[in-house]
Amino acid sequence: MKTLNYQKVLHIAFTGLFLWALGSQNAAAQSTKALTEPPHHGYNILIPKGYSLRQLIDAVSKNFKIDITDSVRQCPCDTALINIDYDGLDFNGHDKLQVKTRDGQGGDSLTLDVPGILANKNYEFSLDDDNDIYAVKESDIKYEMHQPAFNPNRGKTRKVTLAIFDSGLDEQLLDLDYLGVKKARSSCLFQNDEGYRPSRDLFGKKNTGFTMLYKGLNFAPKDGPGDRYNIFNITDTHKNRHGTRVAYLAAQQFSKSETIGVNLLIMKVLNASNKGDGYGIMCAMYHAKQLGAEIMNFSLGYYGPEDPIFRKYVRQMRLPFKNTSKPIWLVTAAGNAMPEYDRDRAENAEINRDLRFRSTKFYPAYFSKNIEQVVSVTTVSDNAQKICPGQNYDSHSLDIGVKGRNCFFGIDTFVEIEGITKARQGTSFATPVVAGWIGTKSQLIVSKEQLLSGSLRKPHLKYFIRGNKYIIYNP
Repeated sequence: MKTLNYQKVLHIAFTGLFLWALGSQNAAAQSTKALTEPPHHGYNILIPKGYSLRQLIDAVSKNFKIDITDSVRQCPCDTALINIDYDGLDFNGHDKLQVKTRDGQGGDSLTLDVPGILANKNYEFSLDDDNDIYAVKESDIKYEMHQPAFNPNRGKTRKVTLAIFDSGLDEQLLDLDYLGVKKARSSCLFQNDEGYRPSRDLFGKKNTGFTMLYKGLNFAPKDGPGDRYNIFNITDTHKNRHGTRVAYLAAQQFSKSETIGVNLLIMKVLNASNKGDGYGIMCAMYHAKQLGAEIMNFSLGYYGPEDPIFRKYVRQMRLPFKNTSKPIWLVTAAGNAMPEYDRDRAENAEINRDLRFRSTKFYPAYFSKNIEQVVSVTTVSDNAQKICPGQNYDSHSLDIGVKGRNCFFGIDTFVEIEGITKARQGTSFATPVVAGWIGTKSQLIVSKEQLLSGSLRKPHLKYFIRGNKYIIYNP
């Protein structure tokens, strides 16, 4: 009978335990690995002049023996922009459009030589306050019509058009008489689902002969299968009325100007689930430009790679002016901490928020690094020495900070509803403060440096903000 070698047994046992622990650790690391790009909903394609959506649909049908017609969206008055969300098809490329299948149905690939065509994933955009501890149930909201204590347009002849890209506006909470712009209604702006078929020629933008008040437009994804789409429905269905808060904070800044008022334009691009997409946002940008927006507020974004189509749209945001054009200023939130994009970071929280060292940037804010008309915004502490916890910063791309009250932005005169009046923190609410402050400037046709003149400076902020600039939020 052999005796047991206890040292050998212990060695094998500890080796096995170590390998098991290492494997468990690796499995856990894989399961909690940070996302490097957001979810996407099909692909956006920018079609050049001389090529049509019908040609693209026919080419795909001929090669793959499938009909993608019902999986196509086309921007109403900007028919160059389309979205194709067909399960099993991938679209990529610039000048040469490559179409491939993921499941091997029909032909396995298709290449179309179309100079100027551009395709990219349709990234999902969102807010980052979805787990807000002050969220309230719809049934708990007691509606009371409430006119804010200020009227930013009283006694003013000049008004700036400021577009809010967000979750919409709850007009039962804010009865705003400075909402919308009057424009001739275009025939390409259909109202309901029935108005669109890919075969319909939407290039005709003839004047229908009458004007209407555009409070805004709806390009948000549907809330569910039973949701009927209405392009003029801008109702804020977000549980914390995020867009309503943002609109309020932007308008509030104009009450401090003696000469300049505001026309708010509500571009609903986020649904009740806190989600939007690049297609809807770019389509909304085009229409806001057509409606004369001079400033656009984006208290939203996505972590991920740069979208070349989105960059193209941002650069195109200019309005005719005399014999040239003037920039539309895009004021953007620098972004806050989102756990699903931070899990595998070994650095401490402060370093992790520096966009220079993140593999995933936050857009559209990060465009401010090399696109002049994009202004990125973060929040600063009460002593203006550092950035508020959980907020992004970058001394090479971030333009300006806002000092709130202990990093919070309250809405003191908002309608008294449990939860809705609670102060909030985050770059989402610093951004409309800057957008409104910019709107009160006497000149908007200036450089970014001139636009941000009048801001305060703190030397220590140079480690977080380009030019160490900030302003103070005073309700």
